[in-house]
Amino acid sequence: MKLQELNKERLALIERLKNRMRFLNLETNEALKTPIEKVNANLYYPLKEEEIKRFENADGNELESKASKVNSSAALLLNIFTALRRGEKVELKGFGKFNSYELETQLQVLNGGGKKANIDMSLTNEKSYVYIESKFTELFYYRQKAPTSPSYQDESKYPSKDIYKAAIQFLDKYQLYDANQLVKHTIGIYRDCLDNQEKYKGKKVYLLNLNWELVTSDEDLKESYKLQLEALRESAEFIGQFNKVMKKCFKR
Repeated sequence: MKLQELNKERLALIERLKNRMRFLNLETNEALKTPIEKVNANLYYPLKEEEIKRFENADGNELESKASKVNSSAALLLNIFTALRRGEKVELKGFGKFNSYELETQLQVLNGGGKKANIDMSLTNEKSYVYIESKFTELFYYRQKAPTSPSYQDESKYPSKDIYKAAIQFLDKYQLYDANQLVKHTIGIYRDCLDNQEKYKGKKVYLLNLNWELVTSDEDLKESYKLQLEALRESAEFIGQFNKVMKKCFKR
């Protein structure tokens, strides 16, 4: 696609988002009665019963208010995988075809209980497991994070010394990008690989962070866009270093 055509599509997308926001805020949310109806108004394909149960059992309270918002990362993910949710096969470049998925996969992170990792979606086929964490406009308003719990400084809380030494390098390191969440997700996946080796036997395991990037010259988004660029810079630095360290842990 040529630059001129791409720019035209970008402007059309921004206008659709603005119109969608007005529609949701002024009409849909006032007319609809239940949280599920409000979420469905934000989706190309309505929630299925098993999807509702997955959200209800998770920690994010997505159905109460989050997933009905125009900038919901959960709604973004559901809409991206509309075909899969309808029962069709989808192909991810480099990962193969998938016809099964799970929302809000919960994995134990530290020894002795504590809050579980809630990973937005997981896909599986005969060759791989792909865990997906979705971000929509979070990169526009992330501020400095609160430090992780002291439990994450305690080696005895980790499933192995290897994963402790790998994870501790990246916790509380970044100002804007939420690397802490991805580190915790990775610890949970690592533990699940140790505890359920038959489940993963012969398969590759991936954690995919899906970031939506808005390129805009709108004055009202200029400052936010600066923040997003810095978050994306942190993201690139984190991923490059984190992948190298984690590959060694998972290879063992």
